Amino acid sequence: MTPPSFKTMQKPRERIHREVLPNGLTILLEEMESVRSASLGFWVRSGSVDETEERSGVTHFIEHLLFKRTHNRTNRQIAQLIDQLGGDVDAFTSKEYTAFYARVEGRRVNIALELLTDIVRRPVFAPADLEKERKVILEEIAMVEDTPDDLVQETFIQKYWGGHPLGRPVLGTPATIGKIRVSHVEEIYKTRFVPKNLIFVAAGAFDAEKLAAEVRNRFGDLRGTSKNRALRAPKPRPHLSVKTKAEMEQIQILMGFDGPNTADPLRFACTILNVILGGGMSARLFNVLREKQGLVYTCGSFWSGFREAGYQCVFAASRKDNLRRVLSESLKVIQKVRKEGMNRSEIVRAKENVIASFLLGLESTASRMAGLARQEFHFGRVWTIDEIVDGIEAVSSDDLVRAADRLFRPETLSLTLLGSIDESPVSLEELRGVLTG
Repeated sequence: MTPPSFKTMQKPRERIHREVLPNGLTILLEEMESVRSASLGFWVRSGSVDETEERSGVTHFIEHLLFKRTHNRTNRQIAQLIDQLGGDVDAFTSKEYTAFYARVEGRRVNIALELLTDIVRRPVFAPADLEKERKVILEEIAMVEDTPDDLVQETFIQKYWGGHPLGRPVLGTPATIGKIRVSHVEEIYKTRFVPKNLIFVAAGAFDAEKLAAEVRNRFGDLRGTSKNRALRAPKPRPHLSVKTKAEMEQIQILMGFDGPNTADPLRFACTILNVILGGGMSARLFNVLREKQGLVYTCGSFWSGFREAGYQCVFAASRKDNLRRVLSESLKVIQKVRKEGMNRSEIVRAKENVIASFLLGLESTASRMAGLARQEFHFGRVWTIDEIVDGIEAVSSDDLVRAADRLFRPETLSLTLLGSIDESPVSLEELRGVLTG
C-alpha cells in the first residue's frame, strides 16, 4: 500500500525562534506541542580540528573537566543535581564541535539551564581533577582499541587524512594526553568558549520568549574573541593498511573513498544512494553478501560529511578465508550501481526510508535540538521540514548516478583491514581493476 504524500499529512507547526545577541551568541529555540520534555544545550563551534598536533585531544579533555568542578559546585553537587533532574545530562566532542546538553521534564528547563550555564561559564580547572581525568581518558582510548568497528574506522581516517587535523583522533593519543597541563586547558577554554562560538539550542515544552530572556540574562555580558583556525580541505591519501589484532576471529573490512562535504548539492543523493547500497535488509550489499552468498553477518555503507571534506565507506566483517570474495563481490555491487544506475522501485523505497527516518526523529526533543544545532553550524540557518522533505523527494535517478560517480572514483579507493591478519590478500590495483572492469 502506498502511504499518503507528506504534503497531505497533518504536519507539526514549526515555531522557531532565532536571534543573535550583540556579543555574537546564537539562540535557537523550537516549541513543540504535545510533549512534556525539553532538550537544551550549548553547542561550541570548536572541535578537534582546531587543535595543533601537539595538543591533540585537549578539546575532549576540556569536555570532561567541565563536569568536575565550577566556582559554585563541587563534582559531587553537580552529580547530585544531574540525578535529581532525572533525564539526561551529558556532553560530547566531535571533530568540528563540542556539545553540552540536557533532556529534562519541561518544568525543569530553568534548573537545567542554570546547571549548564554554571558548567559552561564558570568551570574550575583543578590540577587534581586533571590528573584523574587523564587516567579516565587513557582508559577511553584503550576502549576504542577494544572496539573493532570504531578502531577500523579510526585507522582508516588517520591514514586517509594523515597530516590534516580531520585525520587526528578526537580523543588524542596516549602521548599527547600525557603532556596536557592545566595551562593548556585554560588557554583553549579562553579562546574557544566565547560568544561567537556558542549556539544555545532548545526544543520541547517551554515558553520560547521566557527562555530566550533567561539566556540573554545569563550570557549577554559574556565577552571574548574566537581564535578558531582557518582550515583547507584535506588531501586524500589512498592507501592499503593492515592493523593486526591476533585475538580477533573476524577481519574488519573498510573500503573508503573521497566524498563531498556536508553542504554539497549532492548531499541528499548521497544519503539515498547509501540506503540503496548498504542501508538495510533490502540493500544491495546485504542481499548479495549475506542473503545470497552467506559471506558475512554484517555489512553496509555510509557517507560522512564535514565542513571541508567528506568520505564514503563500505564496511563488512568476515572470516579470513572469505575476505577476498567479500572484497570482490562488494566492488562488483558498486560497479553495477555506477554503470547501470538504480531502478525506480528501489529509489522510491529509499526515499520513503529517508523521509520516514527524518520524520520519526522529529518526535524526539533531543533529535530536534541536535538537528537545529547542526543546521546552524553547517548552513547558518534552519531548514524547514518542507524544504528537507522536498530536497529528498527531488532527487532524480540522474542525481544518483552523479552521486555514485562522485563517491566511487577508483583513484580514491583505499582499504583498511583489522584482525588476525598480517598482510592483505589483494592489492589496490586489483581492487580498482574489479571496480573499473
